[in-house]
Amino acid sequence: MKGVSQEEAIKANQIVHSAVSDIYDQSPHFREENKVKVKKNIKTLLDRLNLPSEKLKLLDMGCGTGFIIHLVNDLFGEIHGVDVTEAMIKQVDKSKGNITTHLCPAEKTPFANDTFSMVTLFLTIWLTFGLF
Repeated sequence: MKGVSQEEAIKANQIVHSAVSDIYDQSPHFREENKVKVKKNIKTLLDRLNLPSEKLKLLDMGCGTGFIIHLVNDLFGEIHGVDVTEAMIKQVDKSKGNITTHLCPAEKTPFANDTFSMVTLFLTIWLTFGLF
């Protein structure tokens, strides 16, 4: 059996997430109790940095429609969301002014090392803090 190339995996991701982009925010992880847990856990980690929020920068990898971005917008001075699916990233609400989105694979972001105070990946947060 032939393995799947990175390009094939990205294309499959784009097809699936484009198909569900209009209803993605109805997924179980958008339940209020999950939002509270995720924000609390991110806030706990941020408290260790002991920096004013306007100096904090977040990079949300695989940001989708902005689940984490919208939860923690008030905790960061600058937020960047990265995703490979245009239909998802178009739904990120950037009206707060401190949010920028980037349509690219996670490994091809335009950022230098040490640019961000925190990097999030939603699935990793779920697994780390037992939300799955």
